[in-house]
Parts: sequence; C-alpha cells; structure tokens
Amino acid sequence: MENKETYILFIWIVLFSLLFVVFFVPIHIPFSGEKDTQIVKFLATGNSKYVQDLQTNEISHMNDVRNLIMLGLTIFLSLTPYLIAKKKYNSKSLFKNLVWFDVICVLCLILFNTFFTLFHKLLFPQGNWQFSYDSVLIQTYPQSFFIWMLFFIVLIVNLLVLILKRKKIN
Repeated sequence: MENKETYILFIWIVLFSLLFVVFFVPIHIPFSGEKDTQIVKFLATGNSKYVQDLQTNEISHMNDVRNLIMLGLTIFLSLTPYLIAKKKYNSKSLFKNLVWFDVICVLCLILFNTFFTLFHKLLFPQGNWQFSYDSVLIQTYPQSFFIWMLFFIVLIVNLLVLILKRKKIN
C-alpha cells in the first residue's frame, strides 16, 4: 500500500541530496577552485561581492539559480516537521520510487546534452543560461562538473533510501 508520506519523504530525500551537493560537494572536490567557493558563498548568502568577477548575464543567471535553490530549501524545510510528525512510510513504495529515479537519472546521463538543454530551457526560459566558452561560469563549471553533481545526487539519494529501507518504519 502506497501513501502520500512515502512520496513526500522521497521528495525530501531528493531535495536534501540536491542541497547537500550544491553547498557541500563543490567546496570539497579536487577540481573546485576559489571562484567556485565564491559562487557557493553567493548562493548561500546572496551577497553580490562574491560574484563581482562575473558578467552581467552570468550574475543574472546565478540570481535565478539562487532563487531556485532557495525555493528548494523552503520546500525542504517545510516538509521536515511533517515527516518528523508522521514517521510512517511504505518502504516498498520508497524503493519503487528509487528505481524510477535511477532510471531517469541514467537516461539523463546518457542523453546529457539534451537533458541539460531542456532543463535550462524549462527553468530559465528568459535565456540567460548560455555563455561563451571563455566565460567565468563555463570555465568554473564545465560539463564534467554537472555530470559529477548528478552522480553525487544519485549516490546520496540511493544511500538514504537504502538506509531507510533497512529501518523499515511501517
């Protein structure tokens, strides 16, 4: 039997993983540099002093990215008390959600360029997400960065779901 708590928990796990990867992983991975650290500080604080080296269109894009991250953080924090109060989910349904999530993520990796373009067209329809090859954002965040970020998100989601599946609170 599936319940809404299971779906809400899965959304919470994905948001947690995304937020963790955005704020923790870039600072601690080998190819991270000072510019990356500054941009993460901007995403966390909104203080424009951290993005002074960026062009106007890059700053506009990072503001949009920050707004999306803050929306995700708001949803994450809003769901947390609900999940703590409920403490109930269907572990089989949670695992089924994980399988679908993994299939979609593998397809995104296989078709990465298409996924990346569609993702940006959907979330940034004003078009401020395309930059020249020599822009600071492209140099700081090459395609391999986003592939690794997706990999880390998938890894964390899988680990959390498998831990919860072992605990099995029904």
